[in-house]
Amino acid sequence: MDFSVTASDDEIVSLVRALGATARKVGVSESGFKLIANAGHDANQTVPHLHFHILGGEKLECVSLD
Repeated sequence: MDFSVTASDDEIVSLVRALGATARKVGVSESGFKLIANAGHDANQTVPHLHFHILGGEKLECVSLD
């Protein structure tokens, strides 16, 4: 959450561009991918810094939590 408050506009833009570049580099930008960033205890964050998971390369199922 700190990044969303303290990052400059340039840093936020750079992060989004880096995520897009990484998705292209690993070959999932065309077929689709999910970005996941866990934030806080209730989200099961186990690594205490901002990082993203890029999930793709196969059909991802949607699971309803209802």
